[in-house]
Amino acid sequence: MNGSDAAMKRGVYRDRCGRRKGSFKAKPNRAAALQAKGMKPGEIAKALGVSRMTVYRYLKQAEAGG
Repeated sequence: MNGSDAAMKRGVYRDRCGRRKGSFKAKPNRAAALQAKGMKPGEIAKALGVSRMTVYRYLKQAEAGG
């Protein structure tokens, strides 16, 4: 048994799953609401726990109606 087999048996390693995908469900709307309150993208990023670039993506998605 190699290392990855042992890890899979313990439930630590998931074979070929890649990284977890982020959530685009509520955060774009939340980012837009915070921007409407006058917060800057850097402040929004800190509040949501994401990068500033992600905030720009969220705002673009919220603007498009997504």
